[in-house]
Amino acid sequence: MVVINAREAVGFDTRYALGAGGRLWHKATPWNPLTHKCDCTGFLAWCLEMDRKTNHPLYAKWNGGWLESSAIARDAMLPGAGMFDRMLWTSAAPGDVLVWGDRDGHQGHVGIVSEANDGPQAVVHCSMGNYRATGDAIQETDVSIFLRNGAIVARYAGFI
Repeated sequence: MVVINAREAVGFDTRYALGAGGRLWHKATPWNPLTHKCDCTGFLAWCLEMDRKTNHPLYAKWNGGWLESSAIARDAMLPGAGMFDRMLWTSAAPGDVLVWGDRDGHQGHVGIVSEANDGPQAVVHCSMGNYRATGDAIQETDVSIFLRNGAIVARYAGFI
């Protein structure tokens, strides 16, 4: 269902804005309906059918409860502690998450694995790069940007 949700959001000329989208996961689209804007974690939250503002204790402690790339990456490195578990790259499956956290003054990024064969092959993600290249921030691409940035594979385990 996660991959179906992700792919269904492509093609709507979504505009990218950091911190936008993902608050109305029960709605038909991941973007803010007033601005048509979304970011990567807003998109992820919508695909997972959750609000990007969580009351999970780890996230509340780390950043006031926000689902964002650095918190997801950190969470995945703590086995069984949070909402995501790190997986081997070769064990990635459709619906898993590719993520890297903030570093060197740059924002991290997250996307949904849409195809895998001995590792992720394609990912659906919302980014400024996608928006600049196509006019639609949500696209299905290869995983090269994630490889270049040292992304890890994380599997959503739900609210534990």
